[in-house]
Amino acid sequence: MAIAPLIVGCWFGGFQATHLLLVPAWLAAFVFYQDLQGAMRAPDNRRRRYATPIIVYGAVALACTVPLLVLRPALWWWAPAFAVLVAVSAVCVARKAVRSLLNDLATQAAACLMVGVGFEVGTGPVGAFTWIGVWTATVFLFLYFAGTSFYVKTVIRERGRPRWYAASLVYHGVVLVVVGAWAFAVTDDGLAPFGWTMAAVAAVMLARAAVVPRLPGVTPPRVGFGEVGLTVVVVAAIMVVFA
Repeated sequence: MAIAPLIVGCWFGGFQATHLLLVPAWLAAFVFYQDLQGAMRAPDNRRRRYATPIIVYGAVALACTVPLLVLRPALWWWAPAFAVLVAVSAVCVARKAVRSLLNDLATQAAACLMVGVGFEVGTGPVGAFTWIGVWTATVFLFLYFAGTSFYVKTVIRERGRPRWYAASLVYHGVVLVVVGAWAFAVTDDGLAPFGWTMAAVAAVMLARAAVVPRLPGVTPPRVGFGEVGLTVVVVAAIMVVFA
């Protein structure tokens, strides 16, 4: 989740020297927040062990972000969106709801915004059609990652619970219908192939959400490997279509 939107954004923007600052800034910030969540959740006598990684990763993120903001001042426009999403996630963590659907969606949305950030770091403001492609890819990545929140729960923590299974099927079914309808409606030569490709990926997502929770021998490592593979497929499909 942390890497895929960043890769797509850097690819859209064309890899530039400024990405050498963006990549460590984002990865360090991501790890920093994970450790910060761990510290917020840990008992008082175990919080000390998070101090060093929080300081180190926070310093790396800051050291890379400051010059990046100087070189690309337009990135300040992204700050309010990230601030709101991080605040929502922090409230969830403070309320011991780190595994809640709201926290998942907030962190996924923040990660997916890196498509636009990576694009802007590479090129700066460009034509409207390119931004349409960027936002289209951003939305689909978010729909995919949001679906994993339902799907993973049905095969691990909520396995065997009909309500979560039904919710997962409904979500993925709606995504397929929406993406399929959008693909059918789009007539632009650049977006139409992307629409049908993503509709095919959405169909795969629905199939795995329907079948895998009912299979025996499903384990967290197998689920993780499967999601890594599907993420690679989604990223590759975006790159191939927009190439």
